[in-house]
Amino acid sequence: MYEIKRIPPVSCAMIIGLLAGSGFFTWSVVAIFVDGIRAVISGGGWGMNNPLYWVHVAFNTTVFPLIAIALGFVAGFVVSGLYNIWARCIGGVEFDLKLTKER
Repeated sequence: MYEIKRIPPVSCAMIIGLLAGSGFFTWSVVAIFVDGIRAVISGGGWGMNNPLYWVHVAFNTTVFPLIAIALGFVAGFVVSGLYNIWARCIGGVEFDLKLTKER
């Protein structure tokens, strides 16, 4: 039986922040792709010829993922800190591992 005694807050925060940012970036690229197809099919209004469309694209692919990275970093830091406090009081998460191959 193995037990997680402590989670380093900064490394946990970096991983969660990067996961949140990359997930949001992937979602924004898909959303922009779908919106671009919609703009081409509709042929007017909020289309690719509108300069505000490209501001929207730039904002979705840069600012929103950066915000997600920052919020994910803060959330990871807080959650790992809370885990460390509770693990000290009641014990950490236990894992039952089996070694399948010697190195």
